[in-house]
Amino acid sequence: MHKQQLISILRKLFVLEKFSLANYMWHARPRIMPDHESLHTAIRQIGDQQRRFAHRIGLTILAHHGDTRESGFPLQFTIFNDLPLDIFARQVMQDQARILSEVEAYAHQLAGAPGAHSLALQILRAEQKHFNRLADMPGRDAKDAMHPGAADTERAPARSKSPADVTAA
Repeated sequence: MHKQQLISILRKLFVLEKFSLANYMWHARPRIMPDHESLHTAIRQIGDQQRRFAHRIGLTILAHHGDTRESGFPLQFTIFNDLPLDIFARQVMQDQARILSEVEAYAHQLAGAPGAHSLALQILRAEQKHFNRLADMPGRDAKDAMHPGAADTERAPARSKSPADVTAA
């Protein structure tokens, strides 16, 4: 794999992890009802781990003499400011599904770079756990309202290739 291609994929992975909706929660400050504390904690922990992964990805980029130009959170995230946590959480769940899908694609693309591929697989496993944790949180009625048929499809990313399948590819 060419160095520029590697750095390009790593930058995309960096932005994905650093500027997730779970990370944006630090700025959005959703309203938290007492019965949503566990959901709040779960989303904060997801954001914390994503920031740690972004740091590791950034170090990997720098080790390959790339730079970690940062863009920032998507402007459309501002519509989530001050929402009740249960509504914000539905959006985080959708963002986690998107992240999971993109990390899986990046892991596949990084198959020719063993160190970066290993890191991408670690992130993939963590994102799958995050998605499953959110899907298993109490208050399923809020998650079912994500979109029609969500009760049947919300675990769809879990049926995607496992990290072992990605490694074998």
